[in-house]
Amino acid sequence: LLSKQWISYYQQIGIDTSCFSNWVAMSVESIRVKQFDASRNEEDLIELRCEPLKQTDTQLYLAYALAYGLGLRSSEILRAKFSDLVEDYDGNKLIRISKPKSIHGATDDDYQMRVCDPWWWNEVLSYRTSLDEFIITAQEDRITREFPAFLRKECGITDKRPVHRLRKYAGHRIMRLNGNNTFIAQRALGH
Repeated sequence: LLSKQWISYYQQIGIDTSCFSNWVAMSVESIRVKQFDASRNEEDLIELRCEPLKQTDTQLYLAYALAYGLGLRSSEILRAKFSDLVEDYDGNKLIRISKPKSIHGATDDDYQMRVCDPWWWNEVLSYRTSLDEFIITAQEDRITREFPAFLRKECGITDKRPVHRLRKYAGHRIMRLNGNNTFIAQRALGH
């Protein structure tokens, strides 16, 4: 309602906008995003600590597989169902993301199809017991609190959002596996 475009529109239709003169002239700095610098040591430690979860804690392992393997955000991990893992006509492995962050104001009917690393797609699918079942059946706190705490303590991740750090490694890995093609990584992450 108070964007520069809306204020311009209000002026066009004859509404007095003089009280917004400071607002229109105000320059807002964009949020500075810290550059992702991949570290082979960090990635090796993540794999070393998270792979054993396969035998000891299936739910945290699946969270790891969805974040590091498929590049999902925490909120997407919690919503993911086995029925979201699909193949296209050519056999490409995809995941359907419902209510994606990339669609502003997304509804329950909105979704985005993302390409996946085939090995990780098959790994996640190997845990399927029912198509409509959520991939993560644990309580939300296990993914939003326990899993990040595990990544900080066991993997030494100091990032504010450790699960998101795994997502960045997924994009980095997908880019490397596809000849440093940033477009494929972009499509896998839903940017």
